[in-house]
Amino acid sequence: NKNVINITREKIDFINFQLKNNEQKIGLNGTYSFHEDDVLDFYVQNFRLNQINDLLKTDIQGKFSGKVKLATLNGQIYLESSSSVRNLEAYKFKIGDVTSDWTWNNEDSIIQLESTLRQKRKLITTLDGTIHTDHSKTLNIVSHFRETDINIIHPFIKDEVSLLTGEINGDIAVTGTIQKPEFHGLARITNGGFTIDYLKTHYQFNDDIHFHYDSIYARNITLTDTLWKTTALLNGGLTHKLFQDFNSFVQIDLNKTFIFNTSKGDNETFYGPVFVSGKTYLEGPFDNLKIRAPLLTSEKIESANTYISIPLESSGTSTNLSYIKFVNPNQKTINTSSSSKKRDSKLSLDLNLQITPEATVDIILDEKAGDILHANGQGRLSLQVDENGEFNIFGDYYINSGGYNFTLAKLPVKKFSLNKGSKISWKGDPYGGVLDIQAQYSQSASIRPLFTAEISAANSDSTLSKFADDHPEINQTAETDVILKLKGNLLSPEFGFDINVNEYPNTSLVQNKIQELKSKIKYNEQELNRQVFGLMLLRQFMPLQDAGLGADAVAGSASNVSEIFTAQFSNMLSQFDENLQIDIDLNTFDENFDNNSLRLKFSYSVLDGRIRISRDGNFQNATNADQEIANLFGEWTVEYLLSEDGKIRIKAYNKNNQNVLYAQDNSGASNSTVYGMSLTYTAEFDKLKELFQKKKDKKESEKDDTDIEEGTLPKTEEDIE
Repeated sequence: NKNVINITREKIDFINFQLKNNEQKIGLNGTYSFHEDDVLDFYVQNFRLNQINDLLKTDIQGKFSGKVKLATLNGQIYLESSSSVRNLEAYKFKIGDVTSDWTWNNEDSIIQLESTLRQKRKLITTLDGTIHTDHSKTLNIVSHFRETDINIIHPFIKDEVSLLTGEINGDIAVTGTIQKPEFHGLARITNGGFTIDYLKTHYQFNDDIHFHYDSIYARNITLTDTLWKTTALLNGGLTHKLFQDFNSFVQIDLNKTFIFNTSKGDNETFYGPVFVSGKTYLEGPFDNLKIRAPLLTSEKIESANTYISIPLESSGTSTNLSYIKFVNPNQKTINTSSSSKKRDSKLSLDLNLQITPEATVDIILDEKAGDILHANGQGRLSLQVDENGEFNIFGDYYINSGGYNFTLAKLPVKKFSLNKGSKISWKGDPYGGVLDIQAQYSQSASIRPLFTAEISAANSDSTLSKFADDHPEINQTAETDVILKLKGNLLSPEFGFDINVNEYPNTSLVQNKIQELKSKIKYNEQELNRQVFGLMLLRQFMPLQDAGLGADAVAGSASNVSEIFTAQFSNMLSQFDENLQIDIDLNTFDENFDNNSLRLKFSYSVLDGRIRISRDGNFQNATNADQEIANLFGEWTVEYLLSEDGKIRIKAYNKNNQNVLYAQDNSGASNSTVYGMSLTYTAEFDKLKELFQKKKDKKESEKDDTDIEEGTLPKTEEDIE
């Protein structure tokens, strides 16, 4: 067919004029003139709406088809239109199928409008009325909602609210003028629900929403959170300009209400349960929302409680809000969002929080190591966030009780109890807080090591009775507190220690020794640190300096010293290369260090663990040159995984053997070094017969459990060298 446009003085003829792109068509057909017999049809078929998203800065989907008929009736221009949009979507929300029919003539200057919205063939919204196109430009339209999905409004609030649920029933009238439309009516929301993305808290409600002129508002709507069933009372609403440029004026009355539920997976802004009472005010446009909230943390709700945490391990110079977190200790969460959104909107927060003793505050110094300060107390904190996301804290937090998990490298965690009266203060920078904290670690500690010198002197003199037998009170314990003092900057506080010995045997011997201890640790920081070390790691006092080490002291501490030294040394080396592992054993030293034997074992992996080189052996006093060389060289193993799964591997090694049957010159056992290689194949099996079965027959044998029913073996490994 030819595309023809024929223009004369009286008319314009369009004959099969069409623009086409696959199934999409735009065309004109007919005649435009002032003769009543002439009609011009303009039509669109299957136009994909997503093609105009870039132009209109929007996100809509669907296929538009429509037809406009232009004619002359009684000497007046007459327009008639019918159109439809199939599978209409807006911002990923499926709206449905929309149909619209309207007519207009120049004589009456009135558009008669009828429109419907269907979802899965179900009629949910109709719209009908008139629009005057004369000088009055008046509107008289009514929209009828019948079990309409509330998500129809989601495109207007998509950046603030998600997980909208509920149905709308009601009639909304649109009056006024085209330039200034007015909305009147009432919409009943049933089974309503929504999640505030910033808070990650989901609420449900059933109530009426009022439309009046250019505002949408609610009166005393009760919001109930779906997790803990706490409630809040909402009043206020939004103003708008044709459902754009929303401006909020909302007051929310909170009574032990659950407001924060962000999880660590959502974002790094907030996570955890926060329950508060008070009033919250939301003011301003969505893209520059201001929140004012003088709030009081509430007491425990069921098994949950307000739990505020300030992690410091990833902090730097930035004071962005994303570093302040709220932790949920009960792990009872509702899935509110898969990920945080990037938004252009700005939000400012002025939260005046009065913290009560029911709330818990955590300062996380090193989460992986468990280095956490855990406190309950009270205080007034002002949390402020400006429109650029800059976060500040002002105020003092006084500690009533709590604990501090003190860690050092890989040493065991020791939990200190926080002393009442400790304080944390902020003057703006969240990481510029000032600590003034005292904590104590209490235990019953053995006082016997304090008498090491007396025990050694008595035991070396055969004319004296044993000191410990004559003074059994030294074998008792003393109730002892290790005092930890944290002062100064939150990120790099100064650590200090002290020791309080509270209860001990009431004898002059013990009292004098305790006084000697107190005197030494008061003026000798090195001695204080030694005693703290002994109390925290060995659960006993250390022998006083210059007192000498006896058998009892060494026997009680050698094992712990070895473990501590090995853990510290290995941890230090792992900072340089994670493939290197070292184990040092000091337990072979005797009390006089006569048996100077040090065991050293290390291994190193390369090629992603496919090759592993290991050394094991003791360094000790040798009786001859051959033995000295053998001790120094040790026992070596080089292992290579021939297959990626490690089932087939080859190993070369040497071993030092002592042969007591062949003594050399009657001087003792003979040392020999053995060298060897091995090829290892490892297989797993549930039943013995699987070892001798081909792979293709295994599936069939799995169905037959009668051969070795009683002899079924647990999984093991078979090594063949």
